[in-house]
Amino acid sequence: MIKLKNIISENIRKIMKKNTLAENMRRFNTKNLSEYEKKHKPNQNPGGHKVNTDDIDVHSIEFEDVFHWDHPDYVDAFISYAEFDDGTPLNDEQMEWVMDNAGDWVYDRLQAHLH
Repeated sequence: MIKLKNIISENIRKIMKKNTLAENMRRFNTKNLSEYEKKHKPNQNPGGHKVNTDDIDVHSIEFEDVFHWDHPDYVDAFISYAEFDDGTPLNDEQMEWVMDNAGDWVYDRLQAHLH
């Protein structure tokens, strides 16, 4: 009985995974999600969630803790919200990766945002 439950549970997981993939393919209007996943899914490496900054909609970026008395460094400023070009929001890990690994890009976006 327990073995049968495990087999059924495993088959249900496979079906749900396949349905999720099909739904995502419809949602993103693509026949192949690999390109989308390369751009938007975090890398599986233990070092973090790499993001291609070219795929971020620069008009969607919102900053917090921008103190004008801290000009020109703005050391406390950070991205609090951003979206990819397709409208998908960056998650916290992706925003953190951008802040930690693309500091010059973030600073340039902040300067453009302020002026």
